[in-house]
Amino acid sequence: MTAIIEQINTEQLAARLKELQAEFKQYDGLWGYLKAKPLNIDLDVNKDDIVIRFDLNQDNAITLELATTYSYGELVDISINYIEVDNGKELYMIDDGDHSDLLLQCKRIIHDAAYYKLLDEDSQIDTAFYNEVYA
Repeated sequence: MTAIIEQINTEQLAARLKELQAEFKQYDGLWGYLKAKPLNIDLDVNKDDIVIRFDLNQDNAITLELATTYSYGELVDISINYIEVDNGKELYMIDDGDHSDLLLQCKRIIHDAAYYKLLDEDSQIDTAFYNEVYA
Protein backbone atom coordinates (compact mmCIF):
# COMPACT_ATOMS: atom_id res chain seq x y z
CA MET A 1 0.00 0.00 0.00
CA THR A 2 1.40 3.38 -0.96
CA ALA A 3 2.07 6.11 1.56
CA ILE A 4 -0.19 8.61 -0.24
CA ILE A 5 -3.20 6.33 -0.28
CA GLU A 6 -2.74 5.58 3.43
CA GLN A 7 -2.83 9.31 4.22
CA ILE A 8 -6.28 9.90 2.70
CA ASN A 9 -8.84 10.47 5.45
CA THR A 10 -12.49 11.30 5.82
CA GLU A 11 -11.76 14.99 6.50
CA GLN A 12 -10.18 15.31 3.04
CA LEU A 13 -13.13 13.53 1.44
CA ALA A 14 -15.61 15.76 3.27
CA ALA A 15 -13.73 18.90 2.20
CA ARG A 16 -13.76 17.78 -1.45
CA LEU A 17 -17.49 17.00 -1.33
CA LYS A 18 -18.10 20.44 0.17
CA GLU A 19 -16.27 22.04 -2.78
CA LEU A 20 -18.30 20.03 -5.29
CA GLN A 21 -21.60 20.75 -3.54
CA ALA A 22 -20.87 24.49 -3.61
CA GLU A 23 -20.76 24.33 -7.42
CA PHE A 24 -24.31 22.96 -7.72
CA LYS A 25 -26.08 26.28 -7.13
CA GLN A 26 -24.15 28.02 -9.93
CA TYR A 27 -26.10 26.19 -12.62
CA ASP A 28 -29.72 25.93 -13.66
CA GLY A 29 -30.42 22.24 -13.19
CA LEU A 30 -28.60 19.25 -14.59
CA TRP A 31 -28.53 20.44 -18.21
CA GLY A 32 -27.00 23.78 -17.26
CA TYR A 33 -24.42 22.00 -15.14
CA LEU A 34 -23.54 19.48 -17.86
CA LYS A 35 -23.37 22.19 -20.51
CA ALA A 36 -20.97 24.25 -18.40
CA LYS A 37 -18.63 21.38 -17.58
CA PRO A 38 -18.64 17.63 -17.11
CA LEU A 39 -20.31 16.43 -13.94
CA ASN A 40 -17.40 15.71 -11.61
CA ILE A 41 -19.49 13.78 -9.13
CA ASP A 42 -21.58 10.74 -9.95
CA LEU A 43 -24.61 9.72 -7.89
CA ASP A 44 -26.31 6.37 -8.41
CA VAL A 45 -29.62 6.34 -6.55
CA ASN A 46 -30.99 2.86 -5.92
CA LYS A 47 -33.77 1.55 -3.70
CA ASP A 48 -31.47 0.45 -0.86
CA ASP A 49 -28.45 2.68 -1.30
CA ILE A 50 -26.92 5.74 -2.91
CA VAL A 51 -23.44 5.48 -4.38
CA ILE A 52 -21.35 8.65 -4.68
CA ARG A 53 -18.23 8.57 -6.87
CA PHE A 54 -15.80 11.43 -7.29
CA ASP A 55 -12.10 12.14 -7.72
CA LEU A 56 -10.22 13.39 -4.70
CA ASN A 57 -7.39 14.44 -6.98
CA GLN A 58 -5.98 13.24 -10.31
CA ASP A 59 -4.69 10.02 -8.77
CA ASN A 60 -7.43 8.83 -6.44
CA ALA A 61 -11.04 7.94 -7.23
CA ILE A 62 -13.38 7.68 -4.25
CA THR A 63 -16.51 5.54 -3.97
CA LEU A 64 -18.90 6.00 -1.05
CA GLU A 65 -21.82 3.63 -0.61
CA LEU A 66 -24.56 5.00 1.63
CA ALA A 67 -27.37 2.93 3.11
CA THR A 68 -30.70 4.74 2.88
CA THR A 69 -33.67 4.95 5.25
CA TYR A 70 -37.04 6.02 3.84
CA SER A 71 -40.27 6.93 5.60
CA TYR A 72 -43.44 7.24 3.54
CA GLY A 73 -41.40 7.56 0.36
CA GLU A 74 -39.15 10.33 1.71
CA LEU A 75 -35.43 9.87 2.35
CA VAL A 76 -34.97 10.55 6.06
CA ASP A 77 -31.46 9.25 6.81
CA ILE A 78 -28.30 7.77 5.36
CA SER A 79 -25.35 5.90 6.82
CA ILE A 80 -21.98 5.01 5.33
CA ASN A 81 -21.69 1.37 4.22
CA TYR A 82 -18.15 1.68 2.91
CA ILE A 83 -15.53 4.12 1.65
CA GLU A 84 -13.22 2.90 -1.11
CA VAL A 85 -10.17 4.67 -2.53
CA ASP A 86 -8.78 3.55 -5.90
CA ASN A 87 -5.47 4.88 -7.15
CA GLY A 88 -5.55 2.80 -10.34
CA LYS A 89 -3.23 0.16 -8.92
CA GLU A 90 -4.90 -0.91 -5.71
CA LEU A 91 -8.04 -0.45 -3.64
CA TYR A 92 -8.01 0.83 -0.09
CA MET A 93 -10.96 0.80 2.29
CA ILE A 94 -11.27 3.51 4.95
CA ASP A 95 -12.79 1.91 8.02
CA ASP A 96 -11.62 3.77 11.08
CA GLY A 97 -12.07 7.33 12.25
CA ASP A 98 -14.92 9.73 12.81
CA HIS A 99 -17.19 9.87 9.77
CA SER A 100 -19.58 12.53 11.11
CA ASP A 101 -18.35 15.44 8.92
CA LEU A 102 -18.20 13.20 5.85
CA LEU A 103 -21.74 11.98 6.55
CA LEU A 104 -22.95 15.59 6.87
CA GLN A 105 -21.38 16.49 3.51
CA CYS A 106 -22.92 13.39 1.90
CA LYS A 107 -26.35 14.47 3.15
CA ARG A 108 -25.76 17.98 1.74
CA ILE A 109 -24.66 16.54 -1.61
CA ILE A 110 -27.77 14.34 -1.82
CA HIS A 111 -30.15 17.07 -0.67
CA ASP A 112 -28.71 19.70 -3.03
CA ALA A 113 -28.45 17.29 -5.97
CA ALA A 114 -32.18 16.63 -5.54
CA TYR A 115 -33.01 20.33 -4.94
CA TYR A 116 -31.06 21.60 -7.95
CA LYS A 117 -32.40 18.75 -10.11
CA LEU A 118 -28.95 17.28 -10.76
CA LEU A 119 -30.32 13.73 -10.66
CA ASP A 120 -31.92 12.14 -13.70
CA GLU A 121 -35.68 11.68 -13.70
CA ASP A 122 -35.49 7.97 -12.85
CA SER A 123 -33.62 8.63 -9.61
CA GLN A 124 -35.34 11.73 -8.24
CA ILE A 125 -35.70 11.60 -4.46
CA ASP A 126 -37.34 13.69 -1.77
CA THR A 127 -35.15 14.37 1.24
CA ALA A 128 -36.33 15.14 4.75
CA PHE A 129 -33.10 16.35 6.32
CA TYR A 130 -32.72 19.96 5.14
CA ASN A 131 -32.93 21.36 8.70
CA GLU A 132 -30.41 18.80 9.88
CA VAL A 133 -27.77 19.64 7.29
CA TYR A 134 -28.28 23.42 7.19
CA ALA A 135 -29.10 24.10 10.84
